[in-house]
Amino acid sequence: MAAPKVFKKIVTGIVIIASFITLISLGMWQVHRLEWKTQIMNDIAVFESADIKKTKLDILSGQPDFSRGYVDGTLNIDKMIKICPRTYDAMVGCHIYSYLKAGNQYIPINLGWIENGAVITYNDLLPGRFGGHLRTPEEKGTFTPPNRIEDNIWYSANIADMQAYFEIKSEMHPQILYVEAPYGFGNIKPFNGMPKPRNKHFQYAVFWFGMAALLAALLGFSWWRKTR
Repeated sequence: MAAPKVFKKIVTGIVIIASFITLISLGMWQVHRLEWKTQIMNDIAVFESADIKKTKLDILSGQPDFSRGYVDGTLNIDKMIKICPRTYDAMVGCHIYSYLKAGNQYIPINLGWIENGAVITYNDLLPGRFGGHLRTPEEKGTFTPPNRIEDNIWYSANIADMQAYFEIKSEMHPQILYVEAPYGFGNIKPFNGMPKPRNKHFQYAVFWFGMAALLAALLGFSWWRKTR
């Protein structure tokens, strides 16, 4: 009978230790996310005042993320990429991606949002200028499926995948131009200014650290009761 009790205590101890480590790890991850999100919001604040109609983006010299301005180039309309689902005013739709050819540069572009099932319409005269802000795409999440390039089914904005899909031999620019109003294309709704990310990572970190503290307190109380 002693062996099963010892085994049960060992398993219980392992589960408790693993749970405590997991809670602390989740809290630390939220702290890192807080630092990352704070930096993004600071960068947005720096570039938000730029006039996209008057500022030309110098793609060749390189621009930091969230730089705002315009780019002159030829928009590819032969084939486009839809990444769904994306919301706009509580409606579900897709973001439309293509690329601009500006001299020898190929610049990925997010033209904005379109409703699910809608067909892209545009005038015969294509615009030669698009304005907005530049952003390096985030890395694909752990649970995000890989893009199925051959079937034109997309889950993330991956530059290498876009380059392969568009059959571009030279390297594409590593940042995406997110088109802002008043620039736009056809019936695709451009972005309304810079992104306004929420930053609740501090609350999330407090929650996970609080859960770890609660677990430690319960263990301490249980030990105190047994030693009385």
